[in-house]
Amino acid sequence: MLVDIVTVECGEKQFEYTQVEQSE
Repeated sequence: MLVDIVTVECGEKQFEYTQVEQSE
């Protein structure tokens, strides 16, 4: 299981979301 914290810039608004990838 791979968990990545990705920072995304949308205009002047910045937020972080957690992306979880599950490899078989």
